[in-house]
Amino acid sequence: MNNLLATLAFALLVAGWSQRRRRDRHVPLVLSGMALDLAMVVWLEISRGVVEEVAGAAPHAPFPTIRWVHIASSTLAVALYFPTFWFGLRMLRGATDPAVRKRHAVFATLALLLRTIGFVCMWGVEAVR
Repeated sequence: MNNLLATLAFALLVAGWSQRRRRDRHVPLVLSGMALDLAMVVWLEISRGVVEEVAGAAPHAPFPTIRWVHIASSTLAVALYFPTFWFGLRMLRGATDPAVRKRHAVFATLALLLRTIGFVCMWGVEAVR
């Protein structure tokens, strides 16, 4: 079920990116994808204590490299959601400064790239379990 929800979140993000020139489509798709992705992090912490595992506070078998790549890229992507959201919100509120649009695009592109790496690695993590 977790992989299905992660796939849905990723699909919403990709669909939102593909509609970036159509604000009426882009905003709800991307916000839904980001919200679902963030909810997945909360769910995984509540249900499996993944933060404690990664931080080393909970015992676990050593992580394979692909899991570390998944963790690092997904964590960075989620962190980049916040400035992406901030600059997007500024544009929705009427900011016309080209620098705001550029920052939004840079943060969003990096977040999507990192989330893509994390998504691909998620399936590799599942394969080595």
